Amino acid sequence: ISKKKTSILNLLFNYANTLFLIINGLLLVPLYFKYFSLSTYGSYLAVANIAGILGLLDFGLSLVFTQQLSVFHVKKDHENFSKILSSGLFIGLFLFTFLIIITLFLLPYVPFWVKASAEDFSDIKFAFLFSALGMGLTIYSNILTSVFQAWLKVKISGFANVSAVFFGIAATFIGLNLGYGVISISLGIFVKWLITFLILSISLYLNLRKLVSIKVKYNSKSNLFLLRQS
Repeated sequence: ISKKKTSILNLLFNYANTLFLIINGLLLVPLYFKYFSLSTYGSYLAVANIAGILGLLDFGLSLVFTQQLSVFHVKKDHENFSKILSSGLFIGLFLFTFLIIITLFLLPYVPFWVKASAEDFSDIKFAFLFSALGMGLTIYSNILTSVFQAWLKVKISGFANVSAVFFGIAATFIGLNLGYGVISISLGIFVKWLITFLILSISLYLNLRKLVSIKVKYNSKSNLFLLRQS
């Protein structure tokens, strides 16, 4: 597949994420108010913004990761490709773990910060938890997507994106009908990125089994190199 076709497919598949945001954040809003109040939704938007800030922990890593992997893939430099791949996966895991730790630390305070009502405290806490976990999975999924972009196998990441959108929206609907209220929105986001992560992880594992020249192993120098470039 050519780079031009790859870019076009990548753009089209990325619209799946945009579609998910439009449906979850705009089209479903009238439905939300049948299950919880406007003030509750306002509190949710506030915690979603806080979770979004946690997403900045990416530091542009996925972009640098894609660039470096692409360079070594074109050169057929399997040794350095393996080093960068291993470092990206390791750093992604570290960032995800670090985000979870921060989330658990902030969890008791978030409802107070957004001035949630007493009856919404529990729901807002869980909404923040699922939103933050979804953000962590977003960071790691973007890193995994970088590998397939470097390989020019964007159909795999595209399939993961499109499939996950349907699962995410379904999770929101199911949550609302089960009485989870505002938690359902962040649950949908979490499920969407969890499905994306799982599809990409399994696909990467299957591809690496076929590519005996590429090995995943820890390399501290490559870790520092990626972090400096980010």
